[in-house]
Amino acid sequence: WDNRLADQLYNTTGRYPAIHTYDYIFLRWSRPMGNANWIDYTDTTPVEQWAAAGGLVSVGWHWNVPKTEADRNNLDNYAFYVDGNTFGARNALRAGRWENAQINEDLAVMASHLRGLQDKGITVLFRPLHEASGKWFWWGTDGAAQYKKLWQYVYNYMKEAGVNNLIW
Repeated sequence: WDNRLADQLYNTTGRYPAIHTYDYIFLRWSRPMGNANWIDYTDTTPVEQWAAAGGLVSVGWHWNVPKTEADRNNLDNYAFYVDGNTFGARNALRAGRWENAQINEDLAVMASHLRGLQDKGITVLFRPLHEASGKWFWWGTDGAAQYKKLWQYVYNYMKEAGVNNLIW
């Protein structure tokens, strides 16, 4: 959540990259969801600086979820990898399931962050749910059809939440 590597590249080559990807990998541990004080996604200063300098802004999301329902209040047992993780796209899309409640909570926070960038006039190349065919992330474990439904769910959620600064 900073521009240090891009600055290092500039110091080495004399050029900045055209695009910088920021990752909401620690969303669950940051404000307002968590209590950690080492990252604050509400401080969009690095993203604003990048955009103001003419750089393209990309946002990825290594979407950490609880490994089991019992882990919902244990941040030590959140992951995006499938190893030891029971979370999957199929149950995440079923109303009434704890997984569905979890993704809706997470999507609400993500939408808030993205709207914050939108309010500052920043267009975002949004890259959620990446590398799904590798089956190493929870969102790819239930096959292509479930992945597609999840992707559409995320897209529709953001659209309904008024997030309109995204290039998908």
